[in-house]
Amino acid sequence: MQRFQNYPFICSLLAIIVTWFLVVITNYRVGTWLIGWDSLLPEINIWLNISRSLTAAWQEYQGLGLLGGIGHGSEITRQILLLPFILSLPTSLIRYLWTFAMLLLGPLGVFFWTRQLIKDKLSLSSYFVELSALVASLAYLLNLATIQYFFLPLEAFSSFYGFLPWLLMTAVQYLHTPSSKRLWKFAVWSLLATSAFHVQTLFVVYAIVLG
Repeated sequence: MQRFQNYPFICSLLAIIVTWFLVVITNYRVGTWLIGWDSLLPEINIWLNISRSLTAAWQEYQGLGLLGGIGHGSEITRQILLLPFILSLPTSLIRYLWTFAMLLLGPLGVFFWTRQLIKDKLSLSSYFVELSALVASLAYLLNLATIQYFFLPLEAFSSFYGFLPWLLMTAVQYLHTPSSKRLWKFAVWSLLATSAFHVQTLFVVYAIVLG
């Protein structure tokens, strides 16, 4: 009986993944590079870019050197996360990989957070819970704002899209029932999401929403 109770959850997850995959195969072009807003391609020389991220306050390589105007150092976590793929995959795939991963991560975050919110507030059947979470997730994936975010990609925006639901979910979980485990969970997601705040105004938006 328990196995059948999991079917709505599994089917909803599969529906999200299949929809995301259809978006991916529609937009990926074999043998091309994904060049977006600022052509941010640390994968071309990852070790150089990691060293630049560790000394990001002073941008030695720009002109005669200048103080960094945006959060260059925030890229360090993304570069470390991508490092195994950079060392094993064709360089032209790396930006596609991150962009499409964020396009999946965001809707999954909305799915799990919606499930939690409904279960905490309402006593409803599992079918209705999973269906509601699926609709919310697909709305996040397929709305016009998502096209605006990803049509001309920049890692800060794609990372913000992917990590925001997880940041808000773990923050609300901790505020609702404080514990060291939930605080660590929120801290880990916050660390993973630092590349979302390469553009500082996105952190202002996040702080307002969180506040």
